[in-house]
Amino acid sequence: MKKCQNCGHENADGYDFCIKCGADLRSISSAQTTLPSQPSDSQPIKNQGGARFKLLEENLAPADSELEVRTYHCTSFKSLLLSLNAEGYLVVTNKRVVFHAFGTSFAGKSILQSEVPIEDVSGISIYKGSYFSLTHLLGAFFLSIFFGNVVITILASIILALARFFLQDQSLINLDVESLETTAKVLYLALQVLLWILAFASLVISFFLSKQSIFRSAFATLAAFTLTVLGSLSYISNEIQDYLNSEQSTGGSGFVLVLAMFVVIYALVCFFWYSRRPTMSLAVGSKGGSSTPIAISGISSFGIYNTAASKALSAEPAEDAEALVKELGAMVMDIQTLGDLGVNQWRAK
Repeated sequence: MKKCQNCGHENADGYDFCIKCGADLRSISSAQTTLPSQPSDSQPIKNQGGARFKLLEENLAPADSELEVRTYHCTSFKSLLLSLNAEGYLVVTNKRVVFHAFGTSFAGKSILQSEVPIEDVSGISIYKGSYFSLTHLLGAFFLSIFFGNVVITILASIILALARFFLQDQSLINLDVESLETTAKVLYLALQVLLWILAFASLVISFFLSKQSIFRSAFATLAAFTLTVLGSLSYISNEIQDYLNSEQSTGGSGFVLVLAMFVVIYALVCFFWYSRRPTMSLAVGSKGGSSTPIAISGISSFGIYNTAASKALSAEPAEDAEALVKELGAMVMDIQTLGDLGVNQWRAK
């Protein structure tokens, strides 16, 4: 073992620099040299995400003595409407920086890859934030309107079917006017209860859904629709009673309509939450050739005709994006300046 004279850390015999402080160990003699100065392939490769993506072992032929240092799942794109899925990974090895993306769509599978030698990296520019997506706003709006109309239409169809059933009932034909009026009030009360249950259930369901879920906006809109129908029915019923009885009715249509207005405001807030999307951009500069051989541009609202894998270049940030922002610059600099020592340090972290 070699004991560092600067910090006292004991290093393996094969190290020329202290793995803790970077001090020169070449002047320190050792009785044995059991470990080579090259990074060992037995050291763990750190992936900031869940399941480890193996670039060199499964997707790319490695160069001589090439080892992975870090793997970042940095971008992700999913679209149920287009049946498209794309994932982007940035992999740092001891020899190069590689952006590897793969995607699937109706047309099949596709792969995209960009790379730059680690010694040629001249600069890194990264941005991670959020933006307002007009496409997501319009999508949430039209889906919510469609969803609300479908549910209300189904409910109205059920109510009309029940009304026809009661009107065709022979026992109701022989009832007097007062009994028919009582039956109508019971049916109207049952309708109100059903609409209140639907509105309350839709509102509660929306509270438990994620802000990034499009169905939160859909259920909030359904609650607003239902309360608006309730208020409108109550208002119409009050007007009919006023006309028939020549007296002022005491209905709660005003309260229900005000409540519906607040729920509409809540639905609009849900639209805003869904339309506020995360984004990131990355540019890795090179000393020669292309100025930015690796470039993730961030979200693009268009580009439907792009290949599936290329969507990873204009996708939302994945789970490792924040770690990538924090670590990439320091990692590349350490590997460039410290060589194998930098590789060992980052593989051991």
